[in-house]
Parts: sequence; C-alpha cells; structure tokens
Amino acid sequence: MTAITPLLFAPCVATGPGRLTRWRAIAREAGEQAGRTHPPSIQPPVPLGTFLAGLPSEVVRLALWEGEGGCSLPAIWAEAAPVP
Repeated sequence: MTAITPLLFAPCVATGPGRLTRWRAIAREAGEQAGRTHPPSIQPPVPLGTFLAGLPSEVVRLALWEGEGGCSLPAIWAEAAPVP
C-alpha cells in the first residue's frame, strides 16, 4: 500500500481543520513502528464518486466492513481473475 485516500460521505466529520496533518503524522509513526522505510501517503479527503472516477480500470476495488462474517480477504483473492 502506497497511499490512503479518506472518502467523504454525508454527513461527514473528516473535513475539520488539522485532520489531514494528524492523519499524516499517524501514518508516519505507524510506518516507523512497523519498520517501513516509506509510510503510505495520506491524500486529502474526496467524495466517493470523485475517487472512483479517478481510478484506472485495472485497479482492484474492495469495500471492507467489520461486520462481514462470511467472506475472507484470502478467499476473495483466490477467486479473483488474474490480471494480464
């Protein structure tokens, strides 16, 4: 993972002043703790539609939900078609 882009939904509290700076500091500190040489960049928040419209078609799109109990991420990858 090289970048994280927060998504804006209505209602949304992710637009407060200083949030982006705080998130970048958290990513940097977490990367240091994990021994990463390059922590992921934290992009400014964008609306979901804007984010999806900007993705290349070959990018895998996943929506993760903590309440999912019937499907694991390894199972999803095993069923995914290989990218040419």
